[in-house]
Amino acid sequence: MDAIKKLGVLSLQRLHRGMLNKTVRSAAMPMLLGLLGMVLYVPVTHSAVGATCLADTTQSDFLAGVPTNVDLNTSPGDATLTHALVIDQQNTEGTTTGTGFGASNWTGQTFISGMTGRLTQAEVQLFCNGCGASPPDLMLSVRATSAGLPTGADLANTTIPGTTFASGTTASFTATFGTPLTLTSGAQYALVLRPVSAPTGSGYFWIRSSPSTYSSGSRVVATNSGTSWSTDTTRDYNFKIYIDQGYSSGNLVSSLKDAGAATDWDALTWTSITPANTSVGFQAAGSSNPAGPFNFVGPDGTADTYFQTSGSSLSQFNGLRYLKYKAYLASADTALTPTLNDATVCFVPLADLSVTQTEGVTTAIAGGSVTYTITASNAGPSDAIGATVADTFPASLTATWTCAGSGGGTCTASGSGNIHDTVNLPAGGSVTYTASAVLSAAATGSLSNTATVAAPAGVTDPNPGNNSATDTDTIVRSADLSITNTDGVTVVAAGGSVNYTITASNMGPSNVAGATVADTLPASLTAHWTCVGAGGGTCTAAGSGNINDTVNLPAGGSVTYTASAVLSAAATGTLSNTATVAAPAGVTDPNPGNNSATDTDSISALPRSVGGNVSGLATGKSVVLQNNGGDNLTVFANGVFTFATQVTNGNAYVVTVLSQPAEQTCTVSQGSGTMGVSNVSDVAVSCVSSLAITTTGFGSLQVGQALSDLQLSASGGSGSYLWSAADAAQPLPAGLSLSASGLLTGTPTSAGSYSTLITVADGGGTSQRMSVTTKAAATASQVFTGMVAAATPTAATPVPSIGAWGVALLNLIAVLSVLGFRWRNRSARA
Repeated sequence: MDAIKKLGVLSLQRLHRGMLNKTVRSAAMPMLLGLLGMVLYVPVTHSAVGATCLADTTQSDFLAGVPTNVDLNTSPGDATLTHALVIDQQNTEGTTTGTGFGASNWTGQTFISGMTGRLTQAEVQLFCNGCGASPPDLMLSVRATSAGLPTGADLANTTIPGTTFASGTTASFTATFGTPLTLTSGAQYALVLRPVSAPTGSGYFWIRSSPSTYSSGSRVVATNSGTSWSTDTTRDYNFKIYIDQGYSSGNLVSSLKDAGAATDWDALTWTSITPANTSVGFQAAGSSNPAGPFNFVGPDGTADTYFQTSGSSLSQFNGLRYLKYKAYLASADTALTPTLNDATVCFVPLADLSVTQTEGVTTAIAGGSVTYTITASNAGPSDAIGATVADTFPASLTATWTCAGSGGGTCTASGSGNIHDTVNLPAGGSVTYTASAVLSAAATGSLSNTATVAAPAGVTDPNPGNNSATDTDTIVRSADLSITNTDGVTVVAAGGSVNYTITASNMGPSNVAGATVADTLPASLTAHWTCVGAGGGTCTAAGSGNINDTVNLPAGGSVTYTASAVLSAAATGTLSNTATVAAPAGVTDPNPGNNSATDTDSISALPRSVGGNVSGLATGKSVVLQNNGGDNLTVFANGVFTFATQVTNGNAYVVTVLSQPAEQTCTVSQGSGTMGVSNVSDVAVSCVSSLAITTTGFGSLQVGQALSDLQLSASGGSGSYLWSAADAAQPLPAGLSLSASGLLTGTPTSAGSYSTLITVADGGGTSQRMSVTTKAAATASQVFTGMVAAATPTAATPVPSIGAWGVALLNLIAVLSVLGFRWRNRSARA
């Protein structure tokens, strides 16, 4: 009872067993216990946060400890107060004789309880005569009594399997009540027995003594299924009544709990079931020696107090490696027992984690590489399994990394980008990362990189100040700028053109903004230039004269200038042109030797060729051209021609037609000038067909006699023909007319000889070979002669006769001999 008074009596709903760090919340439930005269509370169990826990949750866990009046076997995995079954009442005087009973003929035995306690079992001795292999089950119950007879409903009952008595021989059966009945000392009760259905054969028989041998009760019977009862005081049945009598207190000393190298204890937690008037409490003891001594104390450090709240702190034992707990179980009702489901002690492992980081330099080159060596270590005393190593690299770095462990340390073998790795660091172990990174070519300022290591949940780092390491470098820029300059030739002509290609490049590693490209051109050159960038390079798009340009050259980028220049015609000797590139302030060029490029050419007064194009030359024809009166060239087909003899610049050239092609006339345009610095290729020679007219004359005409229509015709030439006879010195005979389409009509009015000039012109721009009219409709003329005779007089009046003109008939045939052309129209054209 002293233990009960110290602990109090606690009640708690049972939690799932086998779990670490259980958490239960319950409102305080004050109770007034008259026996103890104190207010009691429901305890609260708490999770041990951030700790490593050693739990006793199984039967083997509890059996490793030392129990006193504690039962570890009845409910494996639980600890309860030891309970012993005690025979309260019995009669064993009966031998082999029994009294029968049946489905409606119930029977029983009254008894007076000699103690207060829970009736858990009752034993009866029976046999079933001739019941076969499957006798019906039996119902054994306990009822209250009145005036020595059973009364009311069953207070407790259980079933006895009928197969127990299949052999027909006498058998004792101990029945267990699923819900034990608490008996009160001095009160009378009745055991009632009946089959659930009528058995075959003679039926069931309960072994009894005769005469009566049990003084605290008697046999009772009912013939109407327990409705009314009577007493038989001459006989008593064989029976035994078992009362569960438990200890009022007990304890369990746990097995040794070893925190290893850790010396910070966290909390004591447990899960228990505490019916009314029962309790569970704890004390704990620590030692630096596994053999002790272990002196159990409560939360105030004395043996007079107990841990009554799950989750109680064990910090008073910090510095002691070993610990044991002592669980106290108490009950004010020996029929009841508290149940300890599990108990857990937690400690916080200590691991002094640290990290170092270095790259071995104090400056970093933009666009260059940096290599960090990052080492995370555990100086103990505890292991750190699941620690985190992290390094969020600056955005200007692109990194890959590898990792290797030592002293049992493990990590991810390799990766890229930021490091965020879960590692295992046993005491004395380490992991080392080698991070190879490329710094952005555009980076400026400083480069700061921080690596960290963090202990896993449940492990405390006593020295967090060494859990971070930062490496800082100054960023410098270095760029190998270079330039090239070429015009692709070694000799240039005075007065000619020169084209320079100038390329400035950055081979890195750093980007360059604001570099200068310069080219002060020689005074003999007049230039304009354009520029384009590549690989991110930028420059001024165009300009004239000297180049003095501010450009941006990222690593790998370039700018290319195309400078088109004209060399003075008076230039002599050599032409030397130098282009340079220079880094801006703050950028170092490790190789300045390639920052200048010079192109040198010899200056020469080179002769140039004269040529052009022939068009209109008929197939199979040729024309002979001449330059400057001495260089002859025969051209056999349309197209480009070039004289063999070149002309030095500054001298004149004159191109003429030396010999015309047959039946064609060729003219020259743009055929003369002064030779410049370039070849002449625009001389134009155009050839057209010539016109010719032939006829056999008008024939004989007669005055007064109408001339039948005479259509003149022509062939060849270009386009339509336009006919005329408008020459005043050589007109048509009087009375005749010639239309523009070549139709000769009329009646001669005057006799005589005439010489007429007939002209035909084409519309294609051709001209008679002997009469050249450039770009004008050409004409061809033919003189016709003939005689007009006088008219023949009539009888009344003589009419003059026309006579012969000297030419019998004018047959005009205009024949155009055109090289490469045909006449297409006959429309009149002036």
